[in-house]
Amino acid sequence: IPVDDTHLMSLTYESQAARTASPIDKEPIATVHDVKCCWDGCGIPLPSISMRSIHVHLGRHHSTAFERPCSGKDRRRRGRCLWVGCKHRSDMLFSSVAKHICTRHLKVLTVQCRECGEEFSRGDSLDRH
Repeated sequence: IPVDDTHLMSLTYESQAARTASPIDKEPIATVHDVKCCWDGCGIPLPSISMRSIHVHLGRHHSTAFERPCSGKDRRRRGRCLWVGCKHRSDMLFSSVAKHICTRHLKVLTVQCRECGEEFSRGDSLDRH
């Protein structure tokens, strides 16, 4: 994934092995120490801006926002993003919320096209571009 070195939140990963792991297992080299959780006014400082760290924080402090469905085959927890200012209004899986926060709110995975300068919230979007 091409990364624009001048973009503050663009991140690189430590090894090719990290690229093949699931997205929640990828740990960025860069961290931002002054980022606070904006989930429904939480305000707790996040230890890092990695998806894993955000997923753990959500599980410890905000898991009640994601209820298991009452019936049906799909028993995974779903809920809405309560990050201040989020415009995403449909339910999402609890397992997907950390990636949503990283890409939409913190712009952690933002990459820039070297040819036209357009920014994308994820590398796969850049690949399609």
